[in-house]
Amino acid sequence: MASTDLIAASLRDSHGFAMGLLRDMADAPTVRSHSDAGPHCYWLAGHLVVSEAAVLDQYLDGKAHRYQNWIQSFGIGSVPAQPAPIGPAYGVLLDELDTV
Repeated sequence: MASTDLIAASLRDSHGFAMGLLRDMADAPTVRSHSDAGPHCYWLAGHLVVSEAAVLDQYLDGKAHRYQNWIQSFGIGSVPAQPAPIGPAYGVLLDELDTV
């Protein structure tokens, strides 16, 4: 097995694990992870989408970020708003995370 195969398998496994946890929170995606602090799953899902797309689109392909309109809400330096901002539905974020 090549080292790239091991990396790809690890990425698939971690993606599946994270998606399972995020899907489990579909009925309450804006509940914070600990009391009044910490991000909620809505923001985490959006942050993962924006971050992973940045790596693929900008850093590897040299293209424009495909989720440019989500960077302010979910990108570097953003903070989880409470309540969650009006934006894409939680299911849309999860679908886009699967796509990226």
